[in-house]
Amino acid sequence: MANMTKFGFKTLVATALLSSVAQANFLDNTYVGVEGAILSTNIDASDGWRTDDPSDVIGELSLKFGKDFDIYRVWTGYSYKMESSDKSGVNDSNYSNNEIKFQSHNIILGAGYTPSINDSFKVLIGAYAGVAITKGESIDTANNGSTEKVGDTKTGGIFGLKLGGIYAINDSNEIEFGLKSDYTSTGLEGYKNRMDYGAYLGYNYKF
Repeated sequence: MANMTKFGFKTLVATALLSSVAQANFLDNTYVGVEGAILSTNIDASDGWRTDDPSDVIGELSLKFGKDFDIYRVWTGYSYKMESSDKSGVNDSNYSNNEIKFQSHNIILGAGYTPSINDSFKVLIGAYAGVAITKGESIDTANNGSTEKVGDTKTGGIFGLKLGGIYAINDSNEIEFGLKSDYTSTGLEGYKNRMDYGAYLGYNYKF
């Protein structure tokens, strides 16, 4: 009985040690990050809305989790593109104004080539793709002052590119910055295509 107890205790200790090693190896060079961007956003509304193609400047907030393999890295994450809107006059006998609003939630998977310039700085050339959930709303104002709202939420695809740099403050802290651009197929009737481009700045914590 005593031998069985000792064997059981040793097995538990060995299992705990192996689990700790496996967890440590998994976390090596992984990172979590936050990112903010200022983007110019443009919608193709050429197939029927009583408006010109709407455009605006918006903010984007992102969270990500990734792994660094020195000269390249992979990541997955979530981003929220804030609500954008644009108004325009319309050439219609019944309506005097139109406003389109849109926002999106995105789940992405990305990869980047990250060659080192020196011990503290890397270049980032990256691409990403994923799922975009876009909510759109059209608000028409009639000549008599009444309004009519039409809205929908659809799931589509998002594809993008990033070009920037990564500055290592120390072994655990990084600043990431650069330019990004992405294309979204929204699936929404009336404005199916969306293009965003602008500058981003982020912070990564490496384990």
